[in-house]
Amino acid sequence: MPPWNEVRVDEFDAAFDAAIEQAEKEINQIANQSAPPTFGNTILAMETVGEALHRVEVLFDVHAGNLNLGPIPDLERSITPKLAAYSDSVTQNAALFARIEAIHDDVFEKKTATLDDDAKRLLDETFKSFVRRG
Repeated sequence: MPPWNEVRVDEFDAAFDAAIEQAEKEINQIANQSAPPTFGNTILAMETVGEALHRVEVLFDVHAGNLNLGPIPDLERSITPKLAAYSDSVTQNAALFARIEAIHDDVFEKKTATLDDDAKRLLDETFKSFVRRG
């Protein structure tokens, strides 16, 4: 992330586009891998998806919260639908959901896989989030 005084507002739109594209590639790699779904290669892997997008969002949120003038409101209006579309593409990714559901079933229904309490909670919250949103 660049120092605050080197951030150029006119680069946010392109930065968001690049970060969203990278995050989509990361999600697709998880969803379409040939290895059977496991907590590690699916749920934990999802935890690191979109790190670049998160950094751009944080920087933009600071700008939008403190300097909500000039081009910032217009950028917000153009970026918000892109972020919503990305979020929808993740939660409506059928291959990704199938992996999450298989792991959830193995742990909670079939009881063929065991996880510690923290991992179970993360798995269950991820599963429920996908069910609610997609």
